[in-house]
Amino acid sequence: MEAWRTVLRTGFLPFMPTKGLLAVQRALASDDPRLVQKATTIPLPMQYVMEWPVEGADFISFVYWQGCETDGSVGSIERAFASACYNADQALGEPASCHWFLNYWDEAEDRHALFSGMLDEVNQELVRRSHPDDDDDQEDEDDSDIGCPVAVECK
Repeated sequence: MEAWRTVLRTGFLPFMPTKGLLAVQRALASDDPRLVQKATTIPLPMQYVMEWPVEGADFISFVYWQGCETDGSVGSIERAFASACYNADQALGEPASCHWFLNYWDEAEDRHALFSGMLDEVNQELVRRSHPDDDDDQEDEDDSDIGCPVAVECK
């Protein structure tokens, strides 16, 4: 299996809020222009725009922007992104392992193929969650508070 896919399946998807996955599923299926490559957020996360509202986000940031209760600012989504990356690295037991997925997302040239492949991955994760008996580690179908980093609450 490709490294990016292992990182996505093991380090990111299991810890993301269902509401955010449903939002990114819709965005991928509709080629939502707010789902961007080569940037964590739009506007870019620079000090002077941290309080500005997010207008677009990459895959990881989009999930938290649309799936967690935040103020919608660049700063809050940037913190959620950093926390998700840290948690992915911890889950995989390798520092900076999240870069395999992040580079794959940013460097993909065929947006349609990228979105199609990501939609398949998101769909598989949502199916897995809808069948908790198939996964002994899955405790409860109510995941309203899982996946949102500290100081970011899910809706």
